[in-house]
Amino acid sequence: MRKPLIACTFFLLASLPTFSADNKPVPAETKPEAPKESPKEEALKLVRADMEVLVDAEGSIDAARKKKIKILPDEFIGPYTIKEVLPNGQLVAAGATLFKLDTDLLQRLIRGAQEGLEGATLKLESSREEFKNLKAANKTKMDRMALDISNAQRDLVAFTTFGEEQMLKGRALALRSQESLLNNRQEELSQLEGMYKDTQLASGTKEIVLDRARREHLLAKESLDLSRKGEQYLKQYEHPAKKELIGLTLEQKKQDIELYKVTVRLAESAKSEELKSTERIVRDWGERMKRLESDARLMEIKAPFAGIFNCRGLEAGDKVVPNVVIAELLDISAFEIKFPLSMRETRLATIGKTVNVRVADLGEFQFNAKIVELAAAGEAIEKGPVRFQARASIAESEGLRPGVKARVEMRGTFLEKVISIPRNAIVNEDGKSFCRVQEEKGIEKREIFLGSSNGNRVEVVRGLTEGQTIMVKETKK
Repeated sequence: MRKPLIACTFFLLASLPTFSADNKPVPAETKPEAPKESPKEEALKLVRADMEVLVDAEGSIDAARKKKIKILPDEFIGPYTIKEVLPNGQLVAAGATLFKLDTDLLQRLIRGAQEGLEGATLKLESSREEFKNLKAANKTKMDRMALDISNAQRDLVAFTTFGEEQMLKGRALALRSQESLLNNRQEELSQLEGMYKDTQLASGTKEIVLDRARREHLLAKESLDLSRKGEQYLKQYEHPAKKELIGLTLEQKKQDIELYKVTVRLAESAKSEELKSTERIVRDWGERMKRLESDARLMEIKAPFAGIFNCRGLEAGDKVVPNVVIAELLDISAFEIKFPLSMRETRLATIGKTVNVRVADLGEFQFNAKIVELAAAGEAIEKGPVRFQARASIAESEGLRPGVKARVEMRGTFLEKVISIPRNAIVNEDGKSFCRVQEEKGIEKREIFLGSSNGNRVEVVRGLTEGQTIMVKETKK
């Protein structure tokens, strides 16, 4: 019974820490770690040989045809409210309704545009009628003024041709007639005076006859004097004044019609501009109406082809803005793969070249694809070497989905008599490549410049020469 207790006590004492003279614990002794074995290397002498090139790149499978769904209105800028939307990721047929948008505000704008168009159309019809009446009234007045000018010209010609003769000669004839009448009165008075000189008639009768004759003679003389003065006035004043008045009347009518032509031109031009402005308003309202009606057709967005609908998580009631992608439709009847290539690899990836594609997610499923596009310009990826994007069309689409990762291989190109080394002979540091070269003084680390590869071996473009020996890590068996 005491042996187990002793053994237990010994075990506890052995497990307790020991202390130094100053009452500090003394660390227990630890065994040194065994040094790690460095990987074994083997020497490899470099010789030139033919090498098949293999381009191996990781790509992403995507739908060959995509449609970015946007609202591209002609007039209505929104806001746009989603009324109905298909679930995200749903497989849709061509012509299926993807979105229905609320149309209340748009319909109010359409009604407003319709009213504006109708009002402008009525105003245009009224303006056209007013313009037509204005032109007719102006034409009538112009015709009347032209007729007045014609009459004034006729009056001037008539006065010049006949009026002057009638006025002057008529007055001269009237004056001669009065002179003749005065002479007759004078002769009659002389005869009466001679006749009554020796007669025995009563003095009363004699005086009556002679007084009457004398009065008629005197009246005839005074009338003749007045007619002579009237003739002189006619020649010096009345005749020239009338001739001048007829001429001035003609000139005035000519000036009036020219002034009226200017007035008509300005009035009709102003009315024409008003008419054109109204026509533009009608045209603008009509075009706005067409644009709004076109926008109304956008309120129900349909699928242009069959595919997978990705609506980015939008739901009924959400607001969307025009000219921004709100969804995407992926045609899964045809696929393509996009993959990056280096500058050297682009020389092998010609348009039309067939590449092999492997999909690990489908149990290393393999199929062929044909290169259809190579990027003209490359871009650096995370400060690495410049990469050029390639795109290849996939003939087989069974079981594929957008976004699947795949490996792309290109074979069939041979490099003649090149120096190549195994991949496990390459050491990569700070973006540069090195290998260990055996020299007389020992192993030397040397920078090398690599070219094409085939998965196992890589072409050395510069840094090594034929006949040199390099160190290669042994591969695990």
